[in-house]
Amino acid sequence: MERKHIDFVSAIAMLLLSIYVLFESWSFYTNQRIPTPFYESPGFFPFILGGALLVCSVVLLIRSVVGGVFLQNFTKLKEGTVTFVKSPTALRATLGILWMGVYIFILLPVLSFLVGTMLFLIVMITALSIPSFAGADKRKIGISVAKIVAISAVAVFATYGVFGLLFRVPLP
Repeated sequence: MERKHIDFVSAIAMLLLSIYVLFESWSFYTNQRIPTPFYESPGFFPFILGGALLVCSVVLLIRSVVGGVFLQNFTKLKEGTVTFVKSPTALRATLGILWMGVYIFILLPVLSFLVGTMLFLIVMITALSIPSFAGADKRKIGISVAKIVAISAVAVFATYGVFGLLFRVPLP
């Protein structure tokens, strides 16, 4: 029973994702400046993957509702959603997603890649190293500020060196 519920939730999530991928990949084709056949457009391969994901998610959805557990799946989904929203894990995930949004939409446009990413990593690693925030054992002590800054600096400069300088990939 539990397996079918997990399959049901996964099928719905993947079904929604596949529809999004199909629409976005089709928009790549329709928004081209120079008209080309669909099989040459940048949206062709994502469209194929979105279609395959759609087929697989529909098959999984059908398998999960066979056997008369359709209403039970919705009941469990509602109960699980309420439990998740009230949990500290949901709060941590929401705060992490919000901080990523701040990084993408505020820090990167205002600051350079190096400074914005360094600040983002310092805050994220600090938050995850606080035992009460990370959900870890309260007796454990988080890592030191020097280690956090060192890890952030190595990560940022390694990324910048490899992608920005070596491969010449334009970084934000």
